[in-house]
Amino acid sequence: MNTSGISEMKIGYDDLDRSAYAKVTGIPLQAGHVSIIGGFSGSTEGAAIVCVAGALQCLLAHCGDLINPSAVHSRVRSAVTRDLIWVRSLALQALNQNSSLILAATGGDHPAAGPGTRQYFYEAAAGFIACTVCGGHPLEGTRKFTVGKKENFGSPLESRWMGEVSKGSAGLSREKANEIVKYLLGKYEANLENAPEGFVFEELYDLEKMKPRTAYLDLYKELRDEMAEEGLSFNP
Repeated sequence: MNTSGISEMKIGYDDLDRSAYAKVTGIPLQAGHVSIIGGFSGSTEGAAIVCVAGALQCLLAHCGDLINPSAVHSRVRSAVTRDLIWVRSLALQALNQNSSLILAATGGDHPAAGPGTRQYFYEAAAGFIACTVCGGHPLEGTRKFTVGKKENFGSPLESRWMGEVSKGSAGLSREKANEIVKYLLGKYEANLENAPEGFVFEELYDLEKMKPRTAYLDLYKELRDEMAEEGLSFNP
C-alpha cells in the first residue's frame, strides 16, 4: 500500500486513513514525500533539506515500512534535471548515513522523453544510477508525466532497463557514478524543454508475439553496450 503527504510537509486525512489501515491489517506501507524546487522549499538547497524532513514525516506520521524521499521541479517536466539529481542524491546519502531506513528511489521514473527514444534511456539511467549508488532502491520504471494523457504509454522494456541499470551500477563508487551521470547529462540536458514524445506500446511491441519490435530491442541493446563501456556491469 502507498501513502504520501501533501507537498510540502502537509498531511491529509486520506493519507492518515491509509496509514492506519495498513498498520491494523499488517500490510507493508510505502510512504513518500516530494519536495519542490521552486515551491515552499525555495532553493535547490532548501529542497534537499525538505526532502530529508519529508522522509522523517513519512516515518513518524505514517509509520512507513519503505520510505520514498523524492523531489520535483516546479518548471521542468523531468525528474532528472541536474539539480534534482543533486537533491535526491544528497538526501539519500544523509538518510543512509544516519538511519537504518529502507529507502525507495524514484529518480529515473519520470523522464521528459517518451518511451522508445534514446533520450528516455539516457534520462532514466542517470536517475537510477544516482539513486542506487546513494543507497536507494529504484522502482516504478515506467511512469511518465504524461500518464492519463496518452493511452498505453509505456512498455515492459523500460522496467527491464530500470532493473539492469540499477543492478549494473551497484558497487560503483560515488566518484565513478558521478562521472557517468555527468556523461549522461551531456546527452540529454539541452533537450529537456523539447524532449521527443516517444511511442505507444503498440508501436514498440509486436502484439501477436508480445515481444519488443526489432528496432526497439536493437536500440536497447545499443544503449546497454554504451553503458557497459562507461562502467556499468551487466550479466551476459
